[in-house]
Amino acid sequence: MGDDPVAIIRAKLMRVRLLSIPCVLSWSLVSACGQPDDPATAPDTSSTQTEVDTDTDTDTSSGSDSSDEASSDESDTTAGEPKARKSLVVALDGVRPDAMATANTPTLDALADGSWAPGYGGAHTGKARTLTDADTVSGPNHWSIMTGAIGAQHGVSSNDEVPLGDAEAFPHYLSLLESAAPSLGTAYLFTWGLDLAIPCTADYVKHGTDPTNTERVVALLNGSFEDDAGSANSAWTRGAPVDAIFLFLDDTDGTGHRFGFSPEVPEYLAAIEAADAQLGSILDAVKARPSFDQEAWQVVVTTDHGGEGTDHGGNCEACEAIFFLVSSPEVAGPLPDYDPDTQSGPRNFDAAPTALTHMGIDLPEYITGSSWHLGG
Repeated sequence: MGDDPVAIIRAKLMRVRLLSIPCVLSWSLVSACGQPDDPATAPDTSSTQTEVDTDTDTDTSSGSDSSDEASSDESDTTAGEPKARKSLVVALDGVRPDAMATANTPTLDALADGSWAPGYGGAHTGKARTLTDADTVSGPNHWSIMTGAIGAQHGVSSNDEVPLGDAEAFPHYLSLLESAAPSLGTAYLFTWGLDLAIPCTADYVKHGTDPTNTERVVALLNGSFEDDAGSANSAWTRGAPVDAIFLFLDDTDGTGHRFGFSPEVPEYLAAIEAADAQLGSILDAVKARPSFDQEAWQVVVTTDHGGEGTDHGGNCEACEAIFFLVSSPEVAGPLPDYDPDTQSGPRNFDAAPTALTHMGIDLPEYITGSSWHLGG
């Protein structure tokens, strides 16, 4: 007599059930379930449905395809698997927090409370601090924002010393990202000319104006960017994936020097509002990416210094008082104010470690800044 057909069917159904048990035991076991332990991906538990990364960006560069590097644009986002981590750090030159609070800044406001995109959180303080071991000018503070090191470490205490900074011992955070995961697409854009003296091995390095660099960032995000003449690094091709961007906008500082750094100066407020609009166009491009739902963006915004009158040197209170803002899907707590007694709380040189932590990169021991990743 042949095998019982009912028993055969039951056996097949049992096998299907066993094979369909999802591999989502825990984030710590993701790599054991067949996914690489990727430093540039973040856990996604928002859906139990299978999601496919629909990013149309294609990496046509010669970057490595090693599975132990961060290759965030080519991995599927399925149930329990991580979203691709992305980083945007924006520094607005010479923006006083009280003036920012007075100006009409819908983009910064939306970042601060996380309302700029569904599923995002935000944290902000208008009582953060600049460097206190160097003059309140751009040079030393730019070095610190980009490296997470203080003036006593990188050796820059004034604008004149910018070319003398120790980039070998204290590299740009984008250089650290490139070293840890060469397949990442990184871009560094700035307006202040002396920033050219701060070495950076990002895939794309560009000195330009605020409007043109904003346009470049938008093009990088939507995949239409094509490397232009005069870039310091020329490793970017149209449609290549972008993972981490650093942008310095300078016009607010120039306006403060001309008209005054004050919430009572209309021209200064207008410059802050123009920077907010530029940031808004960038966030619109982020949200318009076909793969945005499969990405976890962290946006950090801060400034290098404040100002008083038409200057900002000398470490005056209005010069050292700044803001710090972070937004991502993982932001789960408020930002504290800086406490001068304990010298704890957000500083502008926390931008680098905050971005590195989000991207899954271990912080070097020399980094003095703190990470305000505020996530699990």
